[in-house]
Amino acid sequence: GRPDFRSRRSWLGLALLLLPPLLQWPITHVALGMPDALGISVSLRFYFLSLCGAALLLSVALDLALGQGDVIGRRFAPRSAAVLALAALVAVPVAVHARQRSQAWMADTGNPQALRMEASLAHRFRTMAGGAGCKLVFEGAASANLPGFADHIAKAHLPRGHRAIDSLVVTQPMPWSAIVGPAGATPAALSPLPNRMTGPLELLPARVGPLFYVSLDYRPLVAGESAGCAPLKLRWDGNEFVDAGTPAQVPAQ
Repeated sequence: GRPDFRSRRSWLGLALLLLPPLLQWPITHVALGMPDALGISVSLRFYFLSLCGAALLLSVALDLALGQGDVIGRRFAPRSAAVLALAALVAVPVAVHARQRSQAWMADTGNPQALRMEASLAHRFRTMAGGAGCKLVFEGAASANLPGFADHIAKAHLPRGHRAIDSLVVTQPMPWSAIVGPAGATPAALSPLPNRMTGPLELLPARVGPLFYVSLDYRPLVAGESAGCAPLKLRWDGNEFVDAGTPAQVPAQ
């Protein structure tokens, strides 16, 4: 009957809420205790099932609050109350922590200096980048989204079909990933930047629709070593990215 359905829903919700952090217990305190807003926001992708469990428990709580005593049943009420009390002990501190992290994330991503830096990077990339093989080196790119998402931020502002899609944003450390067209995914166009390694595995370019997803590691660029055009170097002067010339002519390491 209806009380048994509520009981099953309560236990299912509690299981979904607790199982993800319990299964990942050796790293749960690390993933959910990161001091930086970006780190914990990224880590929360492992806890979507916990969110579903919290939603189920909330539906039970609303059902109980709106239901009638004779419908709930004497047998179901004590068990339901115990489950909801246990869930509240978990959910309340998590909710408080989540609010603090979301406020920190808003402060980081809404920082006027960071927004100005990201807008300048996108503008200089759009106006200066060439085609396949061209690389723009940005020095001093440091915000909540830079350098991690630098390539994606730069290319999100490009008109469809723009040739700069095949160029690369170079920072130290490199962006986590980049998107290029077929011409920009060739070994010659990516050279001399090496593919990123994860343990013994090399992350090769992966096709995503008409584009390619690439993960590269940083390497100092030498003028004339890169195919397509000489690498262009820009630095952050506190207000915008300004031309710093091409990298110095030094022997490759």
